Amino acid sequence: LTLRKKQEEQFVAGASDGKNNDKLLRTIAAAKAADTIDLEAKAAQKVAQLEQYVRAIKKTGVIMETDKESLALTSQLQDATRTLIKLRYGDFQATTPYRIKLDLEFQSTIPDFDSKGKDGTVVIELAPISLIPYSVYNFLEIARTWKNGAFHRNAGHVLQAIARSNVKQSMPFQEYSKEYPHKKYTVGYAGRPSGP
Repeated sequence: LTLRKKQEEQFVAGASDGKNNDKLLRTIAAAKAADTIDLEAKAAQKVAQLEQYVRAIKKTGVIMETDKESLALTSQLQDATRTLIKLRYGDFQATTPYRIKLDLEFQSTIPDFDSKGKDGTVVIELAPISLIPYSVYNFLEIARTWKNGAFHRNAGHVLQAIARSNVKQSMPFQEYSKEYPHKKYTVGYAGRPSGP
């Protein structure tokens, strides 16, 4: 941190002298990028550790939604997850929610294939990370490590999809917000506590 501050001071001093500081500017940018990568790695490590603790409590059979220790630990996991999301995916939630764009390819047996073709797009706007950060993080990670997927169930109230990605575990706890209820045109995880 001190080295970067000194480099920035040298850059400002050199800029006022009219010197060419391209190399120094690149060095400062590289140092800042390395710091961000290091912060992200540390944040990911903290989330993984807290997730293990939450999963261990879940295995005991305690009702996590009413247990004080469980609520405190899940709150810590949510806070750590918010930090990781901002480092990995950008800190712009205040103005624009995170969105995932899915490019779809439909099979020829769907009723409107002849008129609409095989290609389609769905954009999913995720809930605010202030409400359900771990659910948002899990969905972003599924999208980031996406391999393939398919719709496999179309019931009256639900269209269910299979997602194949590097995310293999179910959610560590049941995350829900009354401010973002399950209703028509929203997405959620199937099962309890839910999974990919």
